[in-house]
Amino acid sequence: MAVNRQRQMIDTMVSTLYLDHRTLSMARSTIDGLIDSYGESAVFKTYHEQHDDTGYMGLFAPQLESDYEMQRRIASEERAERATQTEEQRDLAEFERLKAKFG
Repeated sequence: MAVNRQRQMIDTMVSTLYLDHRTLSMARSTIDGLIDSYGESAVFKTYHEQHDDTGYMGLFAPQLESDYEMQRRIASEERAERATQTEEQRDLAEFERLKAKFG
């Protein structure tokens, strides 16, 4: 698997949504404003804060990954590729050893 060095689109949390004690018309107005701000491709997802079991509603919109996120992703993909290559080399050496031993 080759490392993808192109900038990718990722879902980024752009807002939170609290609809407690709001009427449906108030909720519609809030959601219409979010659509105007972030477009129709934004999606709601439940997320959890660290050390908190409560689920919160977040609005996630596709955005280009930042330079930092891109560097982290590429480094992670390179580590995974090296680990895969090392594992394949180990498997091949084991195969050759067993082949020599058992014919």
